[in-house]
Amino acid sequence: MTQPSPPRLPDRGRSRIILLGGTTYVEKALTRVPEVANNLVGMFSMLTDPGLGGFTTKQCEIVTAADLGQVHEILETAAIEAEDLLLFYYSGHGIFDQSDNHALYLSLYNTVRTRLATTALNFGLVRKAFRESNARTKIVILDCCYAGQVIVGGLDDGFPMARLNIAGSHLMASAPGHEVARVLPGETRTAFTGRLLDLLETGLPGGGELLRSGEVFRALRNRIILERDQGAELPIPEDARFANAANYPLVANRAFVRGDSEGGGTGTGSGSGAGLGGDEEGGGSRVPPIGTNTSGTNTSGTNDSGKAEPKDRTEPPGRAVPPEGGKQPSGPGRNDPPADRGPTGGSTSRNEPDRPRKPGRRYAFLAAGITLALTAGLIAYTYAPDHSTDDPAPSALPTCSAAQPVELVVTASVDVSSILAEQARTYGGHSVQGTCVKVAVDGKDSGLAMTALRSGWKESDGRKPDVWSPASQVWLSLARLPPAGEKAAAETTAVLPETPKGLIATSPLVIAMPDQMAEAKHWKDQQLGWRDLAAMAHAAPTYWRDNGPKDWGPFRLGKTDPRYSTSGLNATIAAFTAAASRTQEGITAADVAAQSNQDIVKDIENAAVHYGDTTLTFLANLRHADDSAPTTADPDPALNYISAVTVEESAVIAYNLGYPCGTRSTEQAGCDRKLDPPKTKLKAFYPKDGQLSSDHPYIELNGIGQAKQTVADDFLRYLHTAEGQRPFAEIGMRGPNGEASDQIVEANGALPKGPKQPLKLPAPAVADQLLDLWPKLRKPSNVLLVLDTSGSMKDAMDGQNSKLDVLKAAAPALLNDKAFTDTDKVGLWEFSSVSALGGSGYRIRVPLGRLDGVDPVSGLPRRQALVAGIAALEPKGDTTLFSTTGAAVTALRSGYDPAAIDAVILLTDGQDDPTGDRKPDEPFRGQALLQQLSDPAQNRVRVFTIAYSASAAGANGKEALAKIAEASGGRSYDATTAGSLADALTAVISNF
Repeated sequence: MTQPSPPRLPDRGRSRIILLGGTTYVEKALTRVPEVANNLVGMFSMLTDPGLGGFTTKQCEIVTAADLGQVHEILETAAIEAEDLLLFYYSGHGIFDQSDNHALYLSLYNTVRTRLATTALNFGLVRKAFRESNARTKIVILDCCYAGQVIVGGLDDGFPMARLNIAGSHLMASAPGHEVARVLPGETRTAFTGRLLDLLETGLPGGGELLRSGEVFRALRNRIILERDQGAELPIPEDARFANAANYPLVANRAFVRGDSEGGGTGTGSGSGAGLGGDEEGGGSRVPPIGTNTSGTNTSGTNDSGKAEPKDRTEPPGRAVPPEGGKQPSGPGRNDPPADRGPTGGSTSRNEPDRPRKPGRRYAFLAAGITLALTAGLIAYTYAPDHSTDDPAPSALPTCSAAQPVELVVTASVDVSSILAEQARTYGGHSVQGTCVKVAVDGKDSGLAMTALRSGWKESDGRKPDVWSPASQVWLSLARLPPAGEKAAAETTAVLPETPKGLIATSPLVIAMPDQMAEAKHWKDQQLGWRDLAAMAHAAPTYWRDNGPKDWGPFRLGKTDPRYSTSGLNATIAAFTAAASRTQEGITAADVAAQSNQDIVKDIENAAVHYGDTTLTFLANLRHADDSAPTTADPDPALNYISAVTVEESAVIAYNLGYPCGTRSTEQAGCDRKLDPPKTKLKAFYPKDGQLSSDHPYIELNGIGQAKQTVADDFLRYLHTAEGQRPFAEIGMRGPNGEASDQIVEANGALPKGPKQPLKLPAPAVADQLLDLWPKLRKPSNVLLVLDTSGSMKDAMDGQNSKLDVLKAAAPALLNDKAFTDTDKVGLWEFSSVSALGGSGYRIRVPLGRLDGVDPVSGLPRRQALVAGIAALEPKGDTTLFSTTGAAVTALRSGYDPAAIDAVILLTDGQDDPTGDRKPDEPFRGQALLQQLSDPAQNRVRVFTIAYSASAAGANGKEALAKIAEASGGRSYDATTAGSLADALTAVISNF
């Protein structure tokens, strides 16, 4: 009597499996292939099923949305680590390049057909990695057009894998040399992989307990030949083997029943390789590959007329395994489960003996939402199909509502945090094993979050994240890297994974210009590069007079601080990369240290009007200028603010659509509304010498617990649905794989086919070196610190210390060498009222001067004098806010330096009240000050305001500070809650 028996899978040992492919490509000529997504998940599910493939999820990884350098690194690492099996599977577009010694290239998501050598994977690199690997068995499965070229000689040096002395290699190709791979109508996987997975899931009746790679291929090939005989347009797959590779037990045979073929039968032989033609490990008497025959007989699977023959004549007579015991396969399409398959996943319609089944196992690939963490470099991708046209099934997690749910805290960059918060509310609460979990989103600049995580995340940093989504993966690498001369915080290395779970959305960095200036630079017809930007910046004072159709004044650049902002970091990396001519391989430490490269970057920095922690500030100021009425002194206010700004493509689109800050955000006042489109729109140049992108990785921290992790995985799955992607697409962001949305059109200032030349990120240590160097390259600053010392500053701020004491404790951060360099000029004023300080109600504590100089009043080094001056402040009197601000601006204008950022940092805890008798609800009284600040006939001095504590309210307090900042081209910061001052000071410093 026969009995079902669980399979006896071999020990998989140190095996490595790479599943490479992609559904969507940046180059539109490479058509979208959604079936590839199902291939990848199906292969992963089959190989990691404990009752089928038996490999672990750590041994098997999906690679998608990776560039050539990252794929090469993953491949080489796998080849080094593998000792038992090394398996490489590819599904996607194969490109046969006859101009490159007949090379076969495997397309990656960013492949450009005119630059195959640097954007696609040459199969020769795969062959090289396999040749150098010590793995005992090496299997390659190619499901792409022209896959057979690697068998007949289509490699870069003309030597296919079959002709190399690679002991234990087995190569399977979905199509002969010059034939294309197929996707048949109505099937959800490609023809070759769909039939392969169907065969493996079903098994071979009458076969052995384990299915070996040779018999799997042979059965698959024979099935396809039979389908061709019935009219199916399918290419006949080919393979090539050397030594004993075809004997490798690939999967358990689900059709095996103990007693039917115990001790023998097809595929169970040992020693001489029963059923495989006697392939021997290391032997030279291998079975000739399909398409070759040592006797000269045709073995290609066709007769002389080209018609397919139903027998693989490369195998010894009688050894071929017919499909399903010689019967023609029945049931629905090869990529669909049989229609009568029950809940166990087994087929009950065929005359087969019962076999073991895994309860509940089904391959619902598009709805599976399987999370696959990769282990290499910067790329780790949670597989989610391209849902631009189809959604997966709803979440399998039950919804819930609770008075006090567990919060999954997602800390995201401020350009997407508000949208993520909206999506979290739509997603709602979900229950995991009785625990109700809701997603809560906090916004935090990427650089600030990186610094907080790097140092262990203190309570003052805000709620500790369970998921972190900075704007770029480079921040994760930096967070895991300790500062120079320090050890990494133990908590940091424990909680931060090496790679993210996936990407939320992407947007390339561009150089945006107001449309009149962009047209003067021949937008659309020619693209600018970083070296071009440096040349324009070098000639900044007279650039438009000498090069423009009209004199728009100096060339002015908007750029954010790379220590906090992704666009600023990416722009600085890209500028160094272009300066060093390292557009293919990425910059090195030597490139950053080279004075010639620093000079080029410094030219760009010197054109900056000011910096900032986010691009939201620049675009909000640009919109304010655009809304301003033209005057004789300033006929083009928008063009007078900036000539160019380095921002993400999505910010250009959103700004042109009417979002004044270039995104929809509640993180900054006025950024959550949509207005009419601006009069002066922006147009995006895609740097011709290379682009970097913001890719918004989704990083689940380690140790967050099973309930949170399950919901985190599911929330990412939701974000990858069409509904989840919709709000990102609406503001011009691209999908996780770089696919363009409907908003990426010329009318919105963007080019759908950009970007064209992605740059490689530097190593984390090099990026860190660049950040340390940047303060020495940036534009110098002349800054007056103007601090409120009115009587209300003695009130308690945190329940224990006065507002002035809290300020004194935090102020040194304004004065260290990371905030200002020795060549910057800084001065200190205090203000309260005439009765307290005499004169005009303010006092100069430390006059403006270089920080490497000496204070003429105290005789102390200027940094020490500034620290001592702040420590000596005493609260008394009222608040001469408006008059002091005007005086500080006038003082800076009198010594204005066009080569520096001239600015005031103004901090107050109250309203303008010089005599102490004005009421909080009085209307705004500072119109004269606003006119002074915005006077186009005067040199621009920017005022950056800080509303300190809740008492800074009302039309003449916090609201007035926002108007002052806007009129001057600065920004207002909110420090009205306890514990918020440190972040506000850090954000203010990012402008210099």
